[in-house]
This record gives sequence, C-alpha cells and structure tokens, in this order.
Amino acid sequence: MKKLFTNLLPHEILFNLFLLITAGRLWWMTGFTGSSIVYTLLPIMLIIYAYVFRAKLKWRLVIYFVVMNLLFASLGYISPMINPGGKVDAMLQHWDEVLIGGNLSVWIAPYMSYWMTEILAVCYMLFMIQLPVACVYYLFQAPKTAKGFYVGMFSLYAVGYMGYLLVPAVGPYLAMADTFGGPIQAGPVMDFLHYMYPKGTNYTDVFPSLHCAVSTFILLFDCKHHKIRFWGYLLPCVGLWISTVYLRYHYTVDCIAGFILAISMFYFAEFYMKHLEEK
Repeated sequence: MKKLFTNLLPHEILFNLFLLITAGRLWWMTGFTGSSIVYTLLPIMLIIYAYVFRAKLKWRLVIYFVVMNLLFASLGYISPMINPGGKVDAMLQHWDEVLIGGNLSVWIAPYMSYWMTEILAVCYMLFMIQLPVACVYYLFQAPKTAKGFYVGMFSLYAVGYMGYLLVPAVGPYLAMADTFGGPIQAGPVMDFLHYMYPKGTNYTDVFPSLHCAVSTFILLFDCKHHKIRFWGYLLPCVGLWISTVYLRYHYTVDCIAGFILAISMFYFAEFYMKHLEEK
C-alpha cells in the first residue's frame, strides 16, 4: 500500500485530494446522498485504477481527461449543495473594482463591432479543439514528455475545479445582464455560441478562468515541445484571452488567476520532468 501511494503521479494526488475535500464538504452539508457517496468512492476507484494500469502509462494518463469532463458537468449540480450562500459574483465584481477600477466588459461594450465579435467568438470556441488535440498529441509522445504534460494539465484542472467550488460564480453576462441591456448581437458565429454556451457551462465555472489557464498552459508547453503548433496558435490564443472578457463570460480577476495558475503549473511540470521523474 505504501508503494502504491508513493508511486502516484502528482496530478493523481491533487485530483484525488480535490475529490476527497469535496466529498467531505458534501457529507458535512448533505449527509448520506448519492453525490457524497460518488465523490467518496471515485478517488478510491481512481487509486485502484492507477494500480491496475501501473504498467500501461497511456491508460493511466487518459483516464483523467475522461474524469475531468464528467466532473465538470457534476460541479454545477453539487455547487449549490455545498455553497448555500449562492454565487459570489458581487465579490468578483468588487475585486475587479479594486484591481482596475471597474468592469472591463462594460468598458469594451461601446467599441464592439460585428466582425470583431464574430472573430473573437471563433477564438473562444477554438478552445474545444486546442484541448483535445494537445491531450491526444502528448499522450503519444515519449513517456517523460507525456507525463510532464498530463501532470501539469490535470494538476491545473484539480486546482481550477477547487476554485469553482470555493468561489462559485456565473460571470458578467448573467450577473450583470441589466448593465449590458441584453445579449451581444452579431452574426451566425455569435448566434451559435449563444446557443451552445448554456449547454457547455455548469454555472459555477468562472474563477479561475480555465479558458485562460488551459490555453496558456498548452501554449507554454508547445513553445518548448512543439514550436510549429505554438506559432500557429499564438494569435488565436491571444484572441481567446481577449474574448473571455469581450464576450462577458469572465471578470478580469478570473483571467489573472487563470494566467497565474497556468504559469505555475507549467513550471511545476517542467520541474517534475527534470527532477522528480528522474528519481
């Protein structure tokens, strides 16, 4: 048993720690429920899975891409259970006020244009391509590189999901809807995003901005390990960062937290590849 736990990868430890903390909060707030049982059993199952597939690295890594997506949907369901005080958008708006003196989405609104909105909507949705493409690509690289990418990426997700449940918020487009006087109007791309966004959010996925964090982490990792994709995605990635506030999905403080998280996890992954993996 001791050998099993010492051989867990960093992202496995962090993800299971997130699950156990969330399970504890569910037991405390809701008692014996389906959610508290699932969040208690899942880390046990993942540790067993890591032991069973200890010699099959790809299977051991890819399971966290699956778990990450399944958990994302569940967070919107369990967040109200463990956060009876509701959303904290007012607190994030206050942090923006302290940091930059107001809300960046409000300041941008008078300068919006049809084509800028359409282009930034495309950039925002490119996230759904960038993430799976990077995960598949690095899964089939050398074991050291594959582990480095997955350790950084899914440690990032573990911390990000903890942020979702500690600082639950819906974002300016809903919390400040009266300020904007209605949704953004543009063309077919923005219309499609309006249609898809409610299906892809869990209404607690604001702080930190994982759109910023994940895209930045991949960009940094590509800069060192896949230069062609780095240069090809650099400009769209900058567009994605701008789109998070332009399209009113995030506060400025969410994006700052996302960038800090991404940079931290990139250097953590590099440190792991250089030192811990060698040991």
